[in-house]
Amino acid sequence: MRKKYQSASAFTLLELLVVLSIFVIIASLSIANYRGSNRESQLKMATQELVANIKLAQSYALGSKEFVSRTDPRSGQVPSGGWGVHFSVYNPGEYEIVADFDGNHVWDSKTDGLFKEVELPEKIRIVELVYRSSTVSNLDIFFEPPDPQTFLNQDKEGNATIVLYDDLLATTSEVTVNFFGLVEITK
Repeated sequence: MRKKYQSASAFTLLELLVVLSIFVIIASLSIANYRGSNRESQLKMATQELVANIKLAQSYALGSKEFVSRTDPRSGQVPSGGWGVHFSVYNPGEYEIVADFDGNHVWDSKTDGLFKEVELPEKIRIVELVYRSSTVSNLDIFFEPPDPQTFLNQDKEGNATIVLYDDLLATTSEVTVNFFGLVEITK
């Protein structure tokens, strides 16, 4: 007598390969989407840090904070012209938090104090500085104690906008400061 073998239900090699290839496609799409989101968050974080640093200078002026430096002889003095942030399109990967000792509300490395250089993340840069609807190459935002009064390129009027650009995603983000000292992300 012959025995009959019954086949057990199982997956064929072709079915396993199809399922595995679908899994690989889904995983690769998820990783690509994650990388894009991570890059987008870098621009948002750089923008948030920029806003925080402008507000830091503003709070230093409001609190009449003394300038502190290991190498500058003016260390321990409250800057008469206040605290500010200097931007230049000629140094698009960084900006400086500065102390204005000569009271003219313009950053000058010879007469004013450099508190901190802030570097933007890689491939994120300052592409445009706008003051009173005109593009400028340098922008100084100062807050003079005790009120603090806001000075945008030596003036107490107008608005200033800093435009950050992400080279990889080709997207921008904008921070606007008005003459009242209000700092906001506008794009």
